[in-house]
Amino acid sequence: MSLRNRILDVKDNNKAVLWLWISHNEVNLRLTGDVTEDPKHPKIQFPSVTECPECRQDRGAWNLPVVYDYLQRIYGANNIKDFTTESAAGSPSPLSNLHIGMLSFLYMK
Repeated sequence: MSLRNRILDVKDNNKAVLWLWISHNEVNLRLTGDVTEDPKHPKIQFPSVTECPECRQDRGAWNLPVVYDYLQRIYGANNIKDFTTESAAGSPSPLSNLHIGMLSFLYMK
């Protein structure tokens, strides 16, 4: 998948964020309806029209600059919150691996 999605063409952080987002949506599309799919968390194309109506153009095509801005608002460095307290230092992270990966790409910007 990484070669087909041209990961070697990714030369800056903005493209890395969009590459990861495109790859995530590709996997979601492939897993939609799979027996492993969690009915409480269906595999959708992210973000949904409800979450970001301006992320899609008239015929459903993605508006990439708007999607990038949306991802920055949701996962960007300005949105990182420290959930750790002294009493919770040994607790598991409230962030999923996906969130941590997205934050890592966005934080490097």
